Amino acid sequence: MTQLAHEVGCSLKELESAMGQMEHMGYIRNEQFGQSCSSSCGIDRGSSQCAGCGFASSETYTFWVLTERGQAIIGG
Repeated sequence: MTQLAHEVGCSLKELESAMGQMEHMGYIRNEQFGQSCSSSCGIDRGSSQCAGCGFASSETYTFWVLTERGQAIIGG
């Protein structure tokens, strides 16, 4: 996020605020990918914190993804 804020020429706080607004309006969504809990648990696979067994991965990555609404705005 710090690198992105630098590249677009705003502060980290401004970027977080703007992305929060875009998420609230339905233009983007937050997705997390990475390790998940054991296959024997099977609850909430792929998230950073499993509600079933409490597994927390330090190797989880957060991505912001354009929703259909966001793609429509940019003409994609």
